[in-house]
Amino acid sequence: MTEQTIVILPWQRLVLILGKLTFTVLISSQLAIFTWMILAPSSLVLSEPSRAQGAAAVIQNQSIADMHIFGDAVVEVMEVPKEVNAPKTRLRLELLGIMAASIAENSSAIIAPKGGAGENYRIGDVVQGRTKLAAVQQDQVILDSNGKLEALKFDLTDKQGIQQSAKPTPAQRRAQAGGTLKERFSHIRTASDAVSLLRDEVANNPAGALKQMGLEVAGNGSGYKVSNSGSMLTQLGLQPGDVILSVNGQTLGNLNDDQMLLEQVTNSGQARLEIQRGNRRFVVNHTIK
Repeated sequence: MTEQTIVILPWQRLVLILGKLTFTVLISSQLAIFTWMILAPSSLVLSEPSRAQGAAAVIQNQSIADMHIFGDAVVEVMEVPKEVNAPKTRLRLELLGIMAASIAENSSAIIAPKGGAGENYRIGDVVQGRTKLAAVQQDQVILDSNGKLEALKFDLTDKQGIQQSAKPTPAQRRAQAGGTLKERFSHIRTASDAVSLLRDEVANNPAGALKQMGLEVAGNGSGYKVSNSGSMLTQLGLQPGDVILSVNGQTLGNLNDDQMLLEQVTNSGQARLEIQRGNRRFVVNHTIK
């Protein structure tokens, strides 16, 4: 019997290591609760104008408003108090992520129908039927359902159930070996199995695995970009065009640094991803179990 030595080219080794890192922190996040936080400066506090200035401004603004230059506007705004004890919603929805901005109106949340893909909603957007997103808080969102406020919180039950689920048997692994990466990944129920599957795929076909995941190297070589709407990562709330810039404050792209970073993330079980969406940047925090 002859031994065969598999030679991995430098570019394949780079994709292998970076692929492991990206896949580990992104795929295992389906098995944990994550909170999206916007990187935004603190709120700007303006000093109160003098009474004389305020009165003059009110008179001037009122005279202009009375002209109705652009017609009469109809604005429906439902004010939500900062602390509201709203009952839990009975709608079949899941809260996947929160992006809380310093300006409340700019906050948004990732909400999905039970078992479906998540979408990003901003304050005032229609989530389902006549139900709108009314407020985004640190651990929940408030929905306005025909004037009735309801709370949608993170679902801890699913996470606990996943962590307690049994690992597939060797026979089940062999039965699931066929099909595309996406089809095989649909059978995965634990983070360790997901990482093992992706590690094997990257080792055998690094470029193909990256493509099947719907990722590509960003144009400037810094980070990874979600390339299409069919990506498995869109189920985590990411959108086509999103770029994963860094993990735990370290930018992606250096071979040696990424090797050490992968070990650090795996050992600590914590990952902090910086994402860029258009001109906005925000952070995704993950706990890997």
